[in-house]
Amino acid sequence: MKLADHVEVIRKLIDNSFRNRLGRIGINSNHLQPLNLIPEEHHEDRKRIESILEILTEETGNLSNAYEKLIEEFTFTLFNRLAALKVMEAHSLNPEIVTRRSQHGDRSFAHRHWLEQNPDRRSEEMEGLTHFIEYQLTELSSDIPLFSPSHSYHLLPTAIELNAVINAFNQVEIDEQLESDIWKSDDVLGWLYESYNNTKKTLHKESKAKTEYDKVSIQSQVYTPRWVVK
Repeated sequence: MKLADHVEVIRKLIDNSFRNRLGRIGINSNHLQPLNLIPEEHHEDRKRIESILEILTEETGNLSNAYEKLIEEFTFTLFNRLAALKVMEAHSLNPEIVTRRSQHGDRSFAHRHWLEQNPDRRSEEMEGLTHFIEYQLTELSSDIPLFSPSHSYHLLPTAIELNAVINAFNQVEIDEQLESDIWKSDDVLGWLYESYNNTKKTLHKESKAKTEYDKVSIQSQVYTPRWVVK
């Protein structure tokens, strides 16, 4: 597949995972379930996200639009975080967190090491994958604010859906149509974000809606490789 096709697969996986995640805490596109109907373990996330949703509702005019904006923000944040980790790993800036290898039991090096320190997590769903990623993001957040748990759009999917997203990212470097060291490319993040925005550009064009101020960046954003600038 082309890189753009991989990006679209990943984007859809993340988008769907967050629709499911929000549904579990009683947030849907047309209504909010009463808090007392939500398991107590989800109350903190529900209250935090509901406060964001109120702001987005004021900005967008209604709950349905606010919900879509919320999904969009959560999706891009996780996409951005995992893409950044892949690039950092390719440049050996940190131990591999999401890149998996057979010598580590088809886990990442960091996940295997974390399980050795936390053997009780092995019995959890996907060997504690969600807790592991949460831990790694927290560790990195002192240097990179994007990874901070206090980020407005910090949220992780369920372990099974997060695993599918990570697998999709790891398919990129083993695709024979792409370079095996693609994550080392100076241009990879630029092409990723350009591809990511292609869907939004297409949907906006098909809607025939007027390009308001908040959509200008979607329509005008085009990545320019470094060699063209030079």
